[in-house]
Amino acid sequence: MTAVAVTGLRVVVAVAGVRLLMLAALPANHATDDGETPAPWMRSGSRWQHHAHRLRRCALRTVAVIGQRTSTVPWLRRTPPDHLIPSLLRTTLIVNGVISATRSGDGMELLAGARVVALGAGAIAAVLAAASGGVAGAIAGCGVAAVAAMLPDLLLAHRARRQRSRVAAALPACLDLLAAALEAGLPLEAAVSRCAGHGGALDGSLARVAARVRVGSPPAQAFEAEATAGGVPQLTAIAALLRRHHALGLELPVPLRRLADDARLQREVALQERSATRAPMAALVTALLIAPSCLLALAVLLVGGLLAGGGPW
Repeated sequence: MTAVAVTGLRVVVAVAGVRLLMLAALPANHATDDGETPAPWMRSGSRWQHHAHRLRRCALRTVAVIGQRTSTVPWLRRTPPDHLIPSLLRTTLIVNGVISATRSGDGMELLAGARVVALGAGAIAAVLAAASGGVAGAIAGCGVAAVAAMLPDLLLAHRARRQRSRVAAALPACLDLLAAALEAGLPLEAAVSRCAGHGGALDGSLARVAARVRVGSPPAQAFEAEATAGGVPQLTAIAALLRRHHALGLELPVPLRRLADDARLQREVALQERSATRAPMAALVTALLIAPSCLLALAVLLVGGLLAGGGPW
């Protein structure tokens, strides 16, 4: 019976780990099949990918339901410091068909559910380690549980940093394309739609802006709303340009190109600052790991030579 119980616990831990990894992946490029346009790979008839999408949606829905039922616990509902994370969570729920795009909410139930799943998996791993390893296993299990409890927040923070970097990299080309489309005589809504098909990190945000403009929202308000809801503060600069254009009748292409040049300059400065912080880290790794390893190898050779009685060499 003990072996059966241990095997069952391992299966539960494996399932929880798979669901957590699905959450960590946070795919945002597939459409759902609940009345919406299917993704290209679903139209091509790839059945295993279709089943994988359905499994991902089921896992995310399960985690979100767990988060809703544990929403009264303050620790599970605490807001992450990065304001981009709720937008990523909500986008994940929408594109995987868990919630509708018209539903209000910030997607925090998904993060709360992931925290519950991670904490449960860590607790089970701690119990198994304590049962098999005694005091040392209990200590290691407690460490595993603590790391598992923090894992969803760490993964989401990493994804938010990646998304912010991708947006910063795609912004200059997007602004240049928008300026070129306006110079070619396209209306603003059509120009934004053309930029949304460029294939960059801003495609989703620009598509939503174009949809808002298409239904009658003022362009400046559409960009500001997407900047707030989508966690893309760079769009507020475009909204400010549109307000000045509407108030003063100024041309848009030239300010947009200047804004693109400023975005490139800011990205270059950010990359230089990141490179400047990486150099001390590389020196620290050399000082703490590589140099001691070389000295240890030399010491082993010297001691081996002395013990052999034939001198250092």
